[in-house]
Amino acid sequence: MASVFVSYSHEDEALRDEFEVHLSMLKRDEAISVWHDRRMLPGDAIDDVISSYLSDADIVVLLVSPQFLDSYYCYEKEMLAALDQHEKGISRVIAVILRPCDWQSAPFAGTLVAPTDGKPVTKWPSSDDAFLDVVQSIRRVLEDHKTSDPQQAEEMDNHQTSKTNDPEPRSSNLRIKSEFSEADKDKFVDESYDYIKKFFGNSLEALKSRNDEIDFRMRETGDDRFSATLYRGGKKVSECTIYVGSDHRSRTISYSDQASGHSNSYRLSVRAETDDYKIYLSSSFSMYHDRDKKLNPEGASELFWSELIEDIQ
Repeated sequence: MASVFVSYSHEDEALRDEFEVHLSMLKRDEAISVWHDRRMLPGDAIDDVISSYLSDADIVVLLVSPQFLDSYYCYEKEMLAALDQHEKGISRVIAVILRPCDWQSAPFAGTLVAPTDGKPVTKWPSSDDAFLDVVQSIRRVLEDHKTSDPQQAEEMDNHQTSKTNDPEPRSSNLRIKSEFSEADKDKFVDESYDYIKKFFGNSLEALKSRNDEIDFRMRETGDDRFSATLYRGGKKVSECTIYVGSDHRSRTISYSDQASGHSNSYRLSVRAETDDYKIYLSSSFSMYHDRDKKLNPEGASELFWSELIEDIQ
């Protein structure tokens, strides 16, 4: 069993919780054990305990964000020590980019960076997809370690089994359920619509700048409603209207494949829903439901954008 040390900023605790949930199968298979500072006990000497678990770690996961890079403790105490162990072959470092930040010049940039291509977790259509990608990277590291050095892998298992410095083990899954009001959901819908509108404006500008034959028209057609039209060689090839509306259940953000002003017909829509821990966007159409469940605003933007651009791809 490999010991995994998680280094993170407390401002990213919610994302750390999500990440640990995705490690469940690795823990059930007894492939890993996970430790982070929320597992310390009252009265523990913080520096000594953290240093002990870090030095004993087989894999160190850095959950990287602007706050992580800004944290003296995360950067100077944990990351630099982890990289020193990595260079000596004592442990492996995996940097997980949680949110956009200037990480490319950081000392860990030459190690394994996840998710794929260092795309931040929050920029994926779904954080579930992003963390699954991270877990698959961890599985590859574990498998590579076993096949490349079986003796060291056996020593790793024996070492982990013999650890006795955790006299009162407890779960690190200490999340509690949250309650979200209708006002919270309405605010999320409004913020998501604003994000989608900005996303479309930037995407249309980028598309035009890279393709001389492409032009577009984007305009407000009412409160919480805009339309976009794509032209190729002066000929209209695709159009849409995106607007905030409502149905019998809740407020929605809908996509119509017509730029006809105030038409309330739509091709697909998303609404704010909640689980026990967060608010997310979910498609109301079964054909999208399984693929794109629990979308963030960028995920919904990509879903709508793919509809608009499909005809010219």
